[in-house]
Amino acid sequence: MTNEKIPNSDTIAAIQEVQEMKEDPTKGKAYTDVEEMIKDLLHKNFIS
Repeated sequence: MTNEKIPNSDTIAAIQEVQEMKEDPTKGKAYTDVEEMIKDLLHKNFIS
């Protein structure tokens, strides 16, 4: 018996999204600064 975990559909979709973004960087924003990324994430959460 193995203890392998099978990803759910949300995880599979997220992995596919990352793969698409790696193939075409224009599909998402890339960060080199973690603080900038967190500021953007917090800002988006307050606006939504």
